Amino acid sequence: MLAKRKKKLIIPGVKTLYKLGVKPNHLTITGLIIAVTALFTPLYPALILFSIAFFIDVLDGNLARNHKLTSKFGGVLDSTVDKIVEALFITYLGIQLGAQAQGMMAVGLSIMISYVKHRSGLSLTSFFDRGERLIFLLVTTILLSSQATINFIIYNALCTLAIIQLMYKVRQKL
Repeated sequence: MLAKRKKKLIIPGVKTLYKLGVKPNHLTITGLIIAVTALFTPLYPALILFSIAFFIDVLDGNLARNHKLTSKFGGVLDSTVDKIVEALFITYLGIQLGAQAQGMMAVGLSIMISYVKHRSGLSLTSFFDRGERLIFLLVTTILLSSQATINFIIYNALCTLAIIQLMYKVRQKL
């Protein structure tokens, strides 16, 4: 759902980044460095750092699309770093909040959503794509950090439903 809106999103700072000579791949790597840095900070500063890394991901895509700086390598780099940052974020939350098993399962289910989309060869979206998943985890961690196990159980159930939804779409189109 957010993915459809993200393509139309224009961020004013992107023009400035372009004029400064910043390339999308620079932003992608910067986001990864910020996410890795977050691993060594307490929970709430880490949430801020991960949020910045997620925002940088939006910036790199906008910069690439709006200024025709896309490349196959950049697309692969961006997608790969997106998955790494997402896995780092979920793993960090699982460890920090004492829900390691649920966190590991969440990483696996999150990767499966991406796998189904990629393997189908179709342009698919679900009700619980990457943006929605990250927002869900950020908000529930801030509001209900003492309920991490329940948050992850809900997250994992939503991921499972998203996988079922995607498989249904694949079945209809193939």
